[in-house]
Amino acid sequence: MDTIDVRYNFRENCHELILVLNGEDVPGTFSFFDFIFSVENRLSMQELMTCSCGVSGCAGIWWGTRVKVRKHTVEWRDVDCRLPKRFYAFNKQEYLAVIQKTKDLIVNNIVGVPCDEYSFLMFETLEEFNRCLERGKYWASKDLERYYHAVPYFSGRILP
Repeated sequence: MDTIDVRYNFRENCHELILVLNGEDVPGTFSFFDFIFSVENRLSMQELMTCSCGVSGCAGIWWGTRVKVRKHTVEWRDVDCRLPKRFYAFNKQEYLAVIQKTKDLIVNNIVGVPCDEYSFLMFETLEEFNRCLERGKYWASKDLERYYHAVPYFSGRILP
C-alpha cells in the first residue's frame, strides 16, 4: 500500500498545502478541494495538482487523475498531473483521515490569516470556507443545478 499525507507551510507570505506521497513531497501546487471531494463518487477524474493561480489548465493539466473508491482502498491512476508514479493504492481509512486532516489544517492555519499576494488558498472566515465546501460537494456530485444556485464561492474579496 502507498501512503498519503498533507502538510502545511507558510512560504514567502503565502499559504501552502503540500501533498506527501510515500514520504516524499510532491512538487507543484496541490489542489486540496479536488482531494477533499475525491471520494464523493465511486469513480471520478480529479485535478489533484494545479497551477499556483488555481486553474489546472494553466499548468497543462487537462485530464487529471482517475480516482476509484473501493471497499477498502482508494486508487489513483495519474493521467497528466505529473505525480511521481502513475498508479497509487491507499488504505481507505487512512485516506479519509488525511482528508479530515486537510480540512483541519485549513481551519487552524489559513482561515482568517491573510497572505501578501493572491492565493486561491485564502478564506477570511470559517463560514466562507464552509460555503466553498458546500458548493464543491454539489460540483463533485455533478448536481450542477444546485452548484450554480449555491451561495457564492467567495465573499467577493480576492486580494488581501
